[in-house]
Parts: sequence; structure tokens; C-alpha cells
Amino acid sequence: MPIYELNDNCLTEVKTTRFGDAGVKEREDLQRLLRDQIEVLVPDAMVLAEEFGQWDDSQRRIDLLLLDRDARLVVVELKRTERGGHMELQAIRYAAMVSTMTFEQAADAHRRYLQQRGIDADAEARLLEFLDWEESNEDDFGQSVRIVLASAEFSKELTTAVMWLNIQGLDISCVRLRPYSYGDKVLIDVQQVIPLPEAEEYQVRVREKTQRERSDRGSQWNEEKLLTQIATDHGEDARRAAQELLDWGEENADYVWWGRGKQAGMAVAIVKPASTKFHIFRIVTNGKIVFMLDSLHKKPPFNRPEILREIADRLKQFDGLEISDDDLRRRRRIPLATFANADAMAKVCELAQWMIELVRAETASQGDRDAH
Repeated sequence: MPIYELNDNCLTEVKTTRFGDAGVKEREDLQRLLRDQIEVLVPDAMVLAEEFGQWDDSQRRIDLLLLDRDARLVVVELKRTERGGHMELQAIRYAAMVSTMTFEQAADAHRRYLQQRGIDADAEARLLEFLDWEESNEDDFGQSVRIVLASAEFSKELTTAVMWLNIQGLDISCVRLRPYSYGDKVLIDVQQVIPLPEAEEYQVRVREKTQRERSDRGSQWNEEKLLTQIATDHGEDARRAAQELLDWGEENADYVWWGRGKQAGMAVAIVKPASTKFHIFRIVTNGKIVFMLDSLHKKPPFNRPEILREIADRLKQFDGLEISDDDLRRRRRIPLATFANADAMAKVCELAQWMIELVRAETASQGDRDAH
């Protein structure tokens, strides 16, 4: 329906225009502006990459690749044309191409995007903060891909195809960007036309019910579930060691965070004396205890090589690995059954306690420096 200007004596219709006639270019103008205000098009999403095309044997590029709050990838296809062309087919190809993207690959794509735009920020930290995750979780990342088509208008063939595809279980939205000429200004009416906003909540519930019936998308892990899985897959020694480490973490760390993976579970002992979180160790259903040196080394005091060397030397007594200076920043994974021995358990808990004390001392020292 048209837009009207309200005057004292009448309603005056505001004339529609074309993006081309208004001098609005698809990539240089429309895509750039939507990229910087993506909430206009897709609420509760962040831009992962622009003109994304990191795949083999294809020159095609996704206009905008997003991530939403539910850790779903969102493929955005933009057209300034009047009927949208065959953009739904193109977008489906793109969605298939990114459907196997991992959290690590997404962080790498976002890192490239930040570099291209000259933004100095940690890509992985931005993703974790946006998702409100303690750490990366491949099992819950990118479980589905949404598609958003944005165009000045959509043909009947396109809308019919989209509605049918949504019935089949896809998640495609059509957002109409209709330009209007208003004096020397260009106004844009942004309206989601598929699914209709009034029916969207119902359609989402139907889709979620279908997905639940097809598979259990994973649930919050807890101590009983984690320990049972470890015992089943790796034996009683591993389960007993995991139990002792979890008890130690509950008592000495600030809290233990539980993962939400569908198949693999984890519990992470975390200290957070101020605004920064430190993952001291994680217990994983693959039967390992993991020391996250790959992330710890970015934060003081663990950014000091001598501290990392001390941790590596202490861990050597358990796994026997000689670690070069180049490998100090890599994760260390040690079988839980190693710590079924009381002496080994005491030593690994001593190491974890030392790491926690270093964190708290560093935080106190930083507080004193800030005070002065």
C-alpha cells in the first residue's frame, strides 16, 4: 500500500521510485548502509563477513553473512531490482556451502572482515560476547542456516517458491525494501513480507516442534550425565578422576560452567576475579582434562612466556611431552585416567591452584595500579 503525507486538508501520496533512478547502487550504497545497521534488516544479528566466498571451485560470494543470537548462520542476499530475480536459488546454494562452517572457521572469516574494515578487535572474543558463551562450542554452532532475501519487490514465482520451501523446513524470510521519492530525499519502507509478522511466531513454533521430533538438539550437561558418559566410554578410573576434579573446581574456582553439546559434553572450571574470565581447565566426555593455553596466553599473567613454560614443565610429568617455545600456546589434553593415582591428582590440583592464585594476584596488582 502507498505511503501518504498528512497535510492540513488532504493526504498526499508519496511517489515510489527505483533505487537506480535515485542513484542508489546495490553494493556501494544499499549493502554498505545495511551492513552498518544490520538491525534494520535482521534484528539480533551481527555481521560475520561481507562478500564472503571462502570455498573451493566457486567465484560466488555471499553479500552479507551474519550470525544470530541462537548461533545460527544467516545468509543475506540483496537485490535492488524490482522482482528479485532468482535470488532464492542463489541463496540456497550459499546456505548449503556454509552449512558445515565451524566456530573456528566463522572466527577466521570474521577476523578477515575486521582486517578489511580496519577494525582492531579480537574476532573470537566478539563472537563469544555476542553469543554470551563462555567458550566456543562446535556442537551448538551453526546447527541451521537462515536465509534473508531483501529486494525492492518479489515476483509471485519467487514468493510461491519461498513459502513452499518454508513448509519443507527451510527458514527463509523476504524483506521488501521499497524506495520512495520525497522531495530531495529517498525514503525506504522496510517490511517483512514472508513470513508475515503476525504469523511468524506460529510458524517458528511449528518449525521448532518439527525439529524436536526429528532429533534432540542437545541439552544442558550436568555432573551426573557427564560422569556417566565418561565412565561408559573411558572406564571407572577416568570417571573417578573427573569426579575429584569437578569437586575441586566447585570448591576452589569461582564457578563451573556446563556445556550444551549434543554429543560431547564438558565442564569448565572458571575464575573471574574482575571482568575477565579465565578457563583454568575443562573436563570433557572424550576422557581428557584440557588446559586452555591457546586462550589463556592472551591474558595476563599467562601472556608471560615464563609462566607458560612453568605450566608446560609441570604438565610434562603427566604426559611426558617436551614442549618447544613455539608450542607453549597450544592446548594440552591429558587422559583423565592419568589422575586416578592420588599423587598425580594432588599435583594437578596444585597446578590449578597455583594458576588461580596467579590470576587473583594479577587482578589485585592491576587494581592497585588503577587506584594510583
